[in-house]
Amino acid sequence: MKYLVWFSTIFQCFLTIQNSSAQDTIYIDVHSKKVNENDNYDKYEVFRLNDKNKLIGTVYSKNDRLIRIIEYNNRTDLKYDGKLIEFDTLGNVKKEVDYVLNKKSGYLKTYFSNGKLKRSEKYLLDSMIKSNCYTKSGLDTSYYPYEVMPMFPGGEKEFVRFIRKNVIYPKLARNKGYAGTVYIDFIIDEKGKPSNVRVKEGKYKVLNDEALRIISIMPIWIPGRSDGDPVPVQYTFPVSFKIN
Repeated sequence: MKYLVWFSTIFQCFLTIQNSSAQDTIYIDVHSKKVNENDNYDKYEVFRLNDKNKLIGTVYSKNDRLIRIIEYNNRTDLKYDGKLIEFDTLGNVKKEVDYVLNKKSGYLKTYFSNGKLKRSEKYLLDSMIKSNCYTKSGLDTSYYPYEVMPMFPGGEKEFVRFIRKNVIYPKLARNKGYAGTVYIDFIIDEKGKPSNVRVKEGKYKVLNDEALRIISIMPIWIPGRSDGDPVPVQYTFPVSFKIN
């Protein structure tokens, strides 16, 4: 199972900047895919070079609310390299993360809406070496993981068993010898409900439709969490059709 996490909505969109003095903008849909401005985009990212010639990406919601500011290493690789700052809906700093070439190195800090520190984790090249969690009043509290993935009832094996049990190989596809793998994008929302189900890749419509159906009838999952709060999480799952 391949999953794409929305916890901090850290997505990479490849961009070549033609003019270093200009600002460039990309548009992203709810599946973190690059789309055109005229399409149904969910957010957009504006790129500029600062006075140190480092690429800065500023992400806004569709209604122009500031979401995050990211430092990249250069205009070609687009790797996180420096500070990532994320903001809540009121414009307060919600999270700060230090990166070195896409790896957390330094501190990951999160904050309550009142500005008090909620979490402080120290990293060296993605390995956590120190962690502390705090209450809203500033007291130490028990550590809990920053990111927790959603869980299908019974776990991943039950998820695969559910797919195999409920998928129906369309008669038309069998008769015509259609086979292959359909890749489905879907989101498990904050309540654990599958949503935004769509075909990412698939050759035959009849197989695409069956893959969409099986994902759409999934039961409620245990929601994913980020810093203790339920969040939407995106998945890409392959549904394979083989004729024996």
